[in-house]
Amino acid sequence: MVQILKNISNRLNQEKDEQGTCTTFDLLTELLQSTQTTGVLFAHTQHTPPWGFVFEAQQNWGFHLVTEGDCFLWLEGEDRAHHLQTGDLVVVGSKHYLAHQPHSPCIPFTQDLVLAPRPSAPAKQTGLICGAYRFACSNPHPIFSCLPPLIHLSQEMLPASVTSLLQLVEAEMLTSQPGNHTLTNHLMDALFVYILRTWLENQTNEHHGWLGALRHPSLTQAIALLHKQPEKAWTLEKISRAVGMSRASFARHFAEDVGVPPMQYLNQHRMKIAYQLLHTTPLSLDEIATRVGYATGFSLSKAFKQQFGLSPRHIHASPNDAPL
Repeated sequence: MVQILKNISNRLNQEKDEQGTCTTFDLLTELLQSTQTTGVLFAHTQHTPPWGFVFEAQQNWGFHLVTEGDCFLWLEGEDRAHHLQTGDLVVVGSKHYLAHQPHSPCIPFTQDLVLAPRPSAPAKQTGLICGAYRFACSNPHPIFSCLPPLIHLSQEMLPASVTSLLQLVEAEMLTSQPGNHTLTNHLMDALFVYILRTWLENQTNEHHGWLGALRHPSLTQAIALLHKQPEKAWTLEKISRAVGMSRASFARHFAEDVGVPPMQYLNQHRMKIAYQLLHTTPLSLDEIATRVGYATGFSLSKAFKQQFGLSPRHIHASPNDAPL
């Protein structure tokens, strides 16, 4: 089993700062926080055949947990239907269908289904918890581009900690206690980390792309440096020297594994931080610029507009119109 998460959390995520102090850096946590991923539960329903729903592709990943019975899931444009059984959970990043039989007629899923009455004691029924993981930014971290459109974790693949967490999610969905909504959303956030851990640990050593970079100590250290010190005047030469690689070798490996050149990656990360600060703080553009490595608010504004197609002042003035 590939110990990617162990590499992220321990050996690969320890670095020395300029004073030589060893600090622990949880890269996976940082990536999820920078992407501002939040989990939202929509419905806990039970269905008797015939039934089927279509979930449109949106800027989020759909979440489904089978609490009772079984069903079938298939992606748009694919013939194969995946058989889901009690205890299975899936995270889906594209348009998909869920039904009692493969390729059955489906209707659009709506949150109004939460209010649908449940049958008393049907001969066969399927229980589902449906939700989504939403990204606050329109271009989430490259790690998500490495994920397949469907992550299917059978009950047998789930560690006891995940099973317990799923039981808590289901229990909260069936109650109406004070703070229920807040608690279920926090449970969903925690569950997403477990889902990524479980999926990563079941990948083979031949996995390439951004996840492959997490097994490369120097690349992981470079990513950690850029995330911890985005305000620093980084150059390709400075980054490669900090991780003990030649400039040419570092640039080549980084681009091959991460998918973008190092300086482009840094700029994208800086823009995500700037977006979050604009959206959540009263800081001025010049103050934000110093936090993300730009000399002036004007230079930040130019780079921001190139990245998002909007002026940062537009987001400050009207956060609801931000490019989400």
